[in-house]
Amino acid sequence: MDISKYKFYPVKIMENPDKTFTIQTRNWEGAISEAKTLEEAKKMAIDLVTDVINSLFDENKLIPEAVTAQKDDFVVELNLDAALKIGLKNIMIEERYRKADLAKGLGIAPQRITTFLNLKKSTNLSFIEKAFAYMKRPLSISA
Repeated sequence: MDISKYKFYPVKIMENPDKTFTIQTRNWEGAISEAKTLEEAKKMAIDLVTDVINSLFDENKLIPEAVTAQKDDFVVELNLDAALKIGLKNIMIEERYRKADLAKGLGIAPQRITTFLNLKKSTNLSFIEKAFAYMKRPLSISA
């Protein structure tokens, strides 16, 4: 699995006539937000992308690979932790692993899986490695 496909999500930031900014993700056209300044728009773009992905997690839907950025796009760079979680969640969906199955296999409470998969919370990489191993997908990261 190439997690770099889940690491860089482009967004379009457009200045409006009233000098506010509209933020729209390239992967999910309906995901839009507004900001008063460009700096605020960039911060909100990160929240927008992570909120959409967390919603897809909750709906048990596959997270698509990031589309190619277009000229002048702002690219939201997710951390390694988040990209690995996206890959892990996609494997869970593809292979029909429920959170309860993974929790049982790892010997933890099912509620902790939801917390571990939340992109806005940091997760110990050893947990992610164990989760990949449990699903018979050993984690390997190379430069």
